[in-house]
Amino acid sequence: MDLTPSERAVLGQIRVLYENAPRRDHPLKALTMQWPPLHYDAYKSGYAGLLAKRLIKDGDAHSFKITDAGLKFMGVAASAPSPRVDRNKRTAEDVKRAASSQGVGSQVVAAKEPVKTRLVILAVSALALLALGILAGLGILVDWPYATQMHHYLSHFARQLGF
Repeated sequence: MDLTPSERAVLGQIRVLYENAPRRDHPLKALTMQWPPLHYDAYKSGYAGLLAKRLIKDGDAHSFKITDAGLKFMGVAASAPSPRVDRNKRTAEDVKRAASSQGVGSQVVAAKEPVKTRLVILAVSALALLALGILAGLGILVDWPYATQMHHYLSHFARQLGF
C-alpha cells in the first residue's frame, strides 16, 4: 500500500503516540496539536487518507482508534491489552520464587520485608510527632502555622500504614 507524504507524516505522529502510550485509542487533540497551522489542511487530508485506507478509524468526535491493519503497517505487533498488576503487592508466587533463587532462608526474609519497612516509617513518624509535641509544649511552635497541618499529615500517614 502506498501512502502520500501527508499520510506518512500523520502515521509517523500516530506511531510516536502509540510508543508513548501503547493503546489503540488516542485523543484526536493529541494528534492535531502537533500539526503546524500553516500545513493543517495537508495533515488533515493525510488523516482522512488514513481513515479511507482503514489504518485508523474514528472513535468518537474527540478520539481515533488504530486498527489492526494500522498497527501492522507501522510494524507493531497487535497484542491483547495486558491486565493491570499492582507491582507493590507480593504474591505467594513472588515469595516462593525469591526463596528458590536466593536459598532456603530467603523466604522468611522476603515475607518480613514489608513489615520492617512499615515499622521504620512508623518510628520516624512517631519521632516527628514527638518532636512537634515537645516544641509545641515549650511554646516554640505556638505561632508556627504549619504545626497543625504537620500533625494531621503524620497522623494520617500512620493510619495509612495500618498502625
